[in-house]
Amino acid sequence: MNFFRKIRRYLVAQHKPARYLKYAIGEIILVVIGILIALQINNWNEFRKERKKEEMYLKSLKSDLRESQAELKRVIEKTERVTSASIQLLSFSTDTVPMPPPAVFDSLVAQTFGYTIAMTNEGTINDISGSGDLKVIRNDSLRRMIASWDAGFKMIRERENLLKEAFQRNKNLIEEELYMGDILSERIGFADDGKRRFIVTDVSHRNRILNLIISSSPLNELYLEKIKSLDTMIAITESELNKLSN
Repeated sequence: MNFFRKIRRYLVAQHKPARYLKYAIGEIILVVIGILIALQINNWNEFRKERKKEEMYLKSLKSDLRESQAELKRVIEKTERVTSASIQLLSFSTDTVPMPPPAVFDSLVAQTFGYTIAMTNEGTINDISGSGDLKVIRNDSLRRMIASWDAGFKMIRERENLLKEAFQRNKNLIEEELYMGDILSERIGFADDGKRRFIVTDVSHRNRILNLIISSSPLNELYLEKIKSLDTMIAITESELNKLSN
């Protein structure tokens, strides 16, 4: 600054307006160039910071998505066991299929009490959405999937509520015959074969068993669709991480 100030004083003292004007224009251009360079450096630093943040989010998101897939598969297996047990119980409602041994029958009834829901890992998605950092994710498709995460689970949550209601009705109706806590803890079974036969022949009991099947099967289909959707998210996330590492 002292250097430029001395030049200005010298030109003013020389009483040469044209030369002074040229110098002033040149100084303005230098200042503008300096500002542009500073802005470019600042933009580059911000870009570098955002890429580091994006990489952190993507790594964490990939881990969460894999955990969510594992959780969905666990719930699918659990729900399939409930469906299978319910179908087997219904098969004993006719005289053509003999009743199984008491221990087998009681075990099947106990399996129809296996209600559970998918506890997906949404930590990173909540962090991205809650912090306003969604713009840091550059891939448009992945950004839309993150933004619509809750909407994508809406149908699943509704189906889970229907299944929960079916389980509760099942529990209430069975406990009219016997306290299921004893069966679940394997302390005792049904009091007699007549009560077992009643469980599979009574219309109300058959309906609640059928309701479990109707509620659980479509839910598993939704879980399977969600697993495929998470496959897509994981593939995109891995692709974006590869770009950042290159």
